[in-house]
Amino acid sequence: MPQRSGTSGRKHLSRAQGRAAARFAVLVLAAALGSGGPAWARRQKSVFHGLPTEPSSALRPGATAEPITLSPIWTFDGFAAPLAGDPAALGAGLVASDRAGRLAALDPGGPGPTWSVELDGPLSVGPMAADGVILQATAAGELVALDARDGRTLWRVALGGAPVAPPALAAGSVLLATDAPELIALRPEDGRILARLPLPGRPVAPEIAGEMAVVGTDHGMVLALDVPTLRVRWRRYLRRAVTAPPLVHDKRIYVAVADRSLRCLRLKSGRPLWRQRTGSITGARLLVRDDLLYVQCYDNDIYVLKPGSGHLMGRVRLDHRLILDGGVTNDHLFVAPFTEGTVLGLAFPYLGMAGRFRLEAQGEWFTTRPVIVSGDRLAVGYGRDAGRILFLSVEAGPPPAKPDDKPGAPPVQ
Repeated sequence: MPQRSGTSGRKHLSRAQGRAAARFAVLVLAAALGSGGPAWARRQKSVFHGLPTEPSSALRPGATAEPITLSPIWTFDGFAAPLAGDPAALGAGLVASDRAGRLAALDPGGPGPTWSVELDGPLSVGPMAADGVILQATAAGELVALDARDGRTLWRVALGGAPVAPPALAAGSVLLATDAPELIALRPEDGRILARLPLPGRPVAPEIAGEMAVVGTDHGMVLALDVPTLRVRWRRYLRRAVTAPPLVHDKRIYVAVADRSLRCLRLKSGRPLWRQRTGSITGARLLVRDDLLYVQCYDNDIYVLKPGSGHLMGRVRLDHRLILDGGVTNDHLFVAPFTEGTVLGLAFPYLGMAGRFRLEAQGEWFTTRPVIVSGDRLAVGYGRDAGRILFLSVEAGPPPAKPDDKPGAPPVQ
């Protein structure tokens, strides 16, 4: 067998050394990437990909709270059809509408409506009241402005689509989302349309932040807009439907998404900051209170998160689905879990149970969010066949004990 020359042997050895060096470089690179993993994780430390861990802070769900008593004052039962949506506060009272087209102004003291009017055609969302004017959108795609003093029609305008949420005031204009799908800006004095913006999917109610509006769609898009021109500042595609109105707080946007997660975006650019998983879909409005973010979910839970990082601080389990928005006072969050037929008063920040009112109506449950009429009164709607609105007083202290209560037993509510 012929022998290799010294030169070829040295070349063969050089190639072998080169391959060994290459393998060593790959190992070094892998090790470097491996050590870089924690650095990447530190940059993304508030992005969670699983269900939230149990809270480890001092925020204890279900902590005791100072008791309050919820007592019925009176019930308005003058609607012939179920309520169209949430009532709206109107001075010391409120205004509400039903699906058949009736609009009524109510005083919390009763005993009847201050005034009521019949609009042409059915209604699919509740009213909005501000600056002495009531705005009510119809299912046929019209926006009607009425004088809050007597219900007299001031103007009406065709929208080109049915509303998906009540109107909102934004930077001196009226903003309305429709199923066209589009967003419309109008002048509040006469209803003149200032701008229209077609949207990539059915929108949820827009959130107003000064001269900016943020809206999400079931296509998975979040848009930040100038008001009233509706010029788009940025878009962010989240790949899943937005299921609740966005919340703007402290230069951040919080968005509930159909993949059972909550996203935090930077208000200026839409850049993602963190993501937190929840046990179910969120449909109710989000709430920030005393540097805590409250998220009502369809799995009966209220998640309490740190707004800056998304870390779980508490988790409160209730009995029935949380779909409706909550009513908020300085001290309490009032919720009406779906199909439970109760209004619950939960004390901030721990959300301990402070008070409960049970609706004694067989087969009925509350269909609107609790609306705070004043500091000591709230109203909530119910009725699957005919709309009713119940006014409740909120008083400090437990309810008086019934005669059949045993000594030492908690009072029956």
